[in-house]
Amino acid sequence: MSRRARLIAGAVAIVLLAGYVGLNFSITADVTHFLPQGNDVRLAKLSRALATSDMARTMVLLYEGDGAADRAADLAERLRGDERFERVVGGMEPDRLDAITEALFPYRYHLAPSLAGDVDFKARAAMPQTLAQRKQFVADPIGAWDRWQLKLAESAGGGLTIDDQGRLVTADGEAAVIFARTMGSPLRFQDAAPAVDALADEDAARTGAHFYAVGAERSIRADVRNISILSMLGIVLLFGLAFRSFQALGLAFLPTGVGVLAGLGACLLLWGRVHGLTLAFGASLLGVCVDYPVHLLSHYRATGDGDGAARHVRAGLFLGAGTTLAGFAGLVFTSFPGIREIAVFSAVGVAAALTTTLLLVPALIGTREPEELPRLMAAGPKLARARTEVWVLVIVAVAACVWTLPRLEWNDTVAALSGMDPDLQAQEARITARIARDDPGRLVVVFASDVESALPVVEQASERLSAAVDAGELSGFRALTSLLPSPATQAERASAVYGTAEAWREKLAASGLHADAFAPFLDEAGGSPPAPLTWAEASTGAAGELLRPHVLNTDDGGVVVLTWMRGLSDSAAVTGRLADLGDDVVLFEQAAFLDAIQADYRVRTTRLVLLGLFLVGFVLLLRYRAPRPAFAAFLPALLAAGTSLAVLAAFGVKPHLLHLASTLLVLSIGVDFGVFLVEHRDSERAFAASLRAIMVAAGTTVLSFGALAVSSQPALRAIGATAGVGVLLALVFAPAGLVLTRSLAASEAHESIPRRPDGG
Repeated sequence: MSRRARLIAGAVAIVLLAGYVGLNFSITADVTHFLPQGNDVRLAKLSRALATSDMARTMVLLYEGDGAADRAADLAERLRGDERFERVVGGMEPDRLDAITEALFPYRYHLAPSLAGDVDFKARAAMPQTLAQRKQFVADPIGAWDRWQLKLAESAGGGLTIDDQGRLVTADGEAAVIFARTMGSPLRFQDAAPAVDALADEDAARTGAHFYAVGAERSIRADVRNISILSMLGIVLLFGLAFRSFQALGLAFLPTGVGVLAGLGACLLLWGRVHGLTLAFGASLLGVCVDYPVHLLSHYRATGDGDGAARHVRAGLFLGAGTTLAGFAGLVFTSFPGIREIAVFSAVGVAAALTTTLLLVPALIGTREPEELPRLMAAGPKLARARTEVWVLVIVAVAACVWTLPRLEWNDTVAALSGMDPDLQAQEARITARIARDDPGRLVVVFASDVESALPVVEQASERLSAAVDAGELSGFRALTSLLPSPATQAERASAVYGTAEAWREKLAASGLHADAFAPFLDEAGGSPPAPLTWAEASTGAAGELLRPHVLNTDDGGVVVLTWMRGLSDSAAVTGRLADLGDDVVLFEQAAFLDAIQADYRVRTTRLVLLGLFLVGFVLLLRYRAPRPAFAAFLPALLAAGTSLAVLAAFGVKPHLLHLASTLLVLSIGVDFGVFLVEHRDSERAFAASLRAIMVAAGTTVLSFGALAVSSQPALRAIGATAGVGVLLALVFAPAGLVLTRSLAASEAHESIPRRPDGG
């Protein structure tokens, strides 16, 4: 293809790609994207469903000090008219309470806990009552409805009560609380950010997944911007020193830009959005993809011919990029959505950058006078004579790896991948000190075909949890059956009231009250009980809003009934208490579940990395058909990857999954460095050009990933520290294999690199 045709085709492709990305660009910081899916399909789906459940979508706001209840009431009133919020609770809501009373009052004797002893009718009659309360007392003198409402209040949060104006306050009356449930996912920026911004001017302490997710995304966006600027400035400076040419700088960034656009396009095409961490990784991809045009430009300056230089470096570029693609290709099939996205982004980006380097960049450069590289040309013979020093360096590196790597302590917690805002954590601690909140990540789940069949099992589990509370194994729990007992329990409770009118008449008379004044109650108690309240009836209307958070529907038409726990201190003991209820009753600790999956995934990824190393070595053997050059090309990558982990461990870093993923990047780049030196080992001029190229390439990569290392996000810091240290070590070890195998001549080698015909 002619140069003109390549330029036209390249320009059209870039414009179309940029247009697609521009029209479809969407970014997310959804933390579930970096949660593994796991082998237990039921629990994995449950874990992801909990992340967007009603409880997860509920913010908690706490006002303290003078006028706390008034300020909370004002905010609750404002938020109730805000379309960003689905439900706001700050106390008693007469209209809703009336609707709940109308729906459930007829079932009060089915729903309320049984009486613990005799009713003090006289004391209840002497309490100050409004006309509505007096009417309710006449219809329900034994207080069944009051007992059910007490269970309802307890479900809002331990330590809360209702003040004389119907507002939710703490027991000491010094703080007021609002529960605000948002319309969308708390982890999707476009849903959560508007709700968070609605509270920006409030002085209330706050907690909820929304605040962490929005803070993380905004931090990632700021890091992406800052990292890109820092990387760009560093690379511009480095290129200025190495090539002293603005044209070279622009040509080097062209494949990188195309690579990032292609990676974005692939992610948008497959998933409709790109994660912030993937985009941040993409900003650093310029430190990797820029290696390809750097090699081309370095050899172009040594030969004076763009197309000739492309032909000369083609084999090395294909081999180096191929090993990089192989490393990321294995991660495409992972069950970790976030890692899979990074792998797709990187693989597509690298392929696009390579294609641009070989086809488009040579078409943009013509011919020039070849450069002389006297100092770099002298480096080869000097390195060849430094075998003793290289042996010492390699022995020290191997000893560090042998001593450190078997003793690595891996951090397999999901929390290691995300940063927690200290200010938000402090606010959450203030709220927790005031309210005994349910832990949304620790609960007992019952899998069943429908709610009715689950309720008896939930009651059995509740009996065991009550025993666990008595034993100090947890501080409390909230079960669906405290508000909606099973049909059998409803029937049993109702039998204590219905058909016993005469007994209640005698008790009223014995209390000195006129039984005839309680005719509505006695008439009801003398009749037959209504049928138990069903889930279909209870889950509709205002009453249903209280019950539905306990139930999740499954893909197969079944349900999961959730029992929320507080203060779980002995998981093993509670699990033992539930063991006889079968496999459909599970004590689910989301953090422990995800940590176990991540640990398993890290082990499996390690095996994939080892398999990838074997394949890379096999490819190198096929390319060179001899063990010495293959070993020389492979050794820098092995030493750099192992030693980088050893260095991090020496500084007290406990590596996790992203350190391992970054090690793949180090291996790929290390192989690139080794391959290019081996490819051009027979010519001092070619070797000098490759040496300059890998020095510039290493510098750009270290600058890019070094910028990541100062990120506020632990995940980005892990990538930056591992890759930055690893690539720097790859540069140090790059000629080691050639020196140790005596593949690098100590004297003048013959000239094999082609020059432009008129360049000598």
